[in-house]
Amino acid sequence: MADLRKLTTLFVLVMALTAVVPVLAQDAALTPALLEGNWLTGCASRPEADGTLTYYTQDWLFLGDTWSLFYTTYADEACTTPLMDITFDGPYTIGALSAAAGATDADFTLARRTLVAYDAALLPALDANGCGLPPWEASIPQDISITGCAPLGLLRADQCPVEYDIIGVEAGGILRLGERGAGLCMAGTRPAALRAQFAVRNITTLEGRWASACEPVQTGDGGTLFWLRDFRFVGGYWFLTLVGYADVACSAPLYLLSIDGTFVLGLPNEAVPGSTNSDFGISGTYLTVFAPEFVPELDAAGCGVQAWEVEVTQNVSAGCEAMGVPGVFDCPVEYDVVALEGETLRFGDRTGNLCVPDTRPTALSAPLTRVQ
Repeated sequence: MADLRKLTTLFVLVMALTAVVPVLAQDAALTPALLEGNWLTGCASRPEADGTLTYYTQDWLFLGDTWSLFYTTYADEACTTPLMDITFDGPYTIGALSAAAGATDADFTLARRTLVAYDAALLPALDANGCGLPPWEASIPQDISITGCAPLGLLRADQCPVEYDIIGVEAGGILRLGERGAGLCMAGTRPAALRAQFAVRNITTLEGRWASACEPVQTGDGGTLFWLRDFRFVGGYWFLTLVGYADVACSAPLYLLSIDGTFVLGLPNEAVPGSTNSDFGISGTYLTVFAPEFVPELDAAGCGVQAWEVEVTQNVSAGCEAMGVPGVFDCPVEYDVVALEGETLRFGDRTGNLCVPDTRPTALSAPLTRVQ
């Protein structure tokens, strides 16, 4: 049976993670554009006074000048059985650089507080303590902005209309807010430091398979080939299958290139509106050729680990200059951008050097469409 007292949330929560990650120096205040999007903490835990643990997740959403926090507690350490959801939302403003390292002042207006309990054992305590309008029902949300909820440490809207917090974003796409305390409802008592616990950008929006149309591509000698691109995203992993063709209908395959690795999403890219910096780690690169005329060129270039044959795949992770494929030691990460709009995904233009973080694309390439 869940204990309501163990589910105290935002206003009395002190995150108890012990691994403090250094905060990068920040010499300019954040802008809403850098916060735009969805940020997730993953499943975390905090100790209670009785020695037990409470398991929870936090899901932050920044859209324009509004923010939302979805705070969920769970019955299990895998965060699969939810006990309660608490949602906070409203407008927010970004202020000046904070005295805290790597942070900017941020004022979060608490326009609405919504609570939904999934565990029926929690309902009597909610009814008895003036939380919302009784009777409570499982899985039915209530707006508790007017009443608050004392057992959960949730103040009424008139008691705490604004939280005066700090916020920081690190280069790897990591979001941190200020250490929790009792004084966030007063402007003069902002947190003195960013908390250890952090959120990362949500990558599940890319999850699945994306395919291109038959696209023309200019070769180094001024000619034109065509290709089909097929991307798959599974968790934090990416897989690309690229097939090159000789004809505009993409019916006569010349080669197949397969690349895989891990990826992380970073900050929005201000040079390419609507895009996000994306670092694609490359674990392996594999090449299959279908055109016999490629074989002597690949053998002469020293690509692969054995003599080439058509329709026989080889590992070219060490690089293959003849195909324009850098080695994973020379280019372990491609510094790209991605832009997602509905069911359309675009990567950055590939005319520059993507192996260097300072030369990310400044334009987008042809679109891919989500494959159902």
